Amino acid sequence: MRPPFPPARAPNVVDVIEKGEIDFIINTPSSGKVQTITDGYLMMRKAVEYGIPMLTNLKLDGILSDALTDETIPDYSLDVKE
Repeated sequence: MRPPFPPARAPNVVDVIEKGEIDFIINTPSSGKVQTITDGYLMMRKAVEYGIPMLTNLKLDGILSDALTDETIPDYSLDVKE
């Protein structure tokens, strides 16, 4: 699924999502241009289709980054039962 304008360069984010090379997406669109919105929409669709977590809010991105790098938080192991 590609927009009719302009042709996408390869490889692009949709290609690497489809290849399974991405585990997590942080996408913070910087403008209201049609191409930016279309690219973000395609990325979001593929993320949902492939079950990849995606953040699109700059404030939440910062909070997650702080939490992941905070060395004062104990490292817990989760026992997942299927």
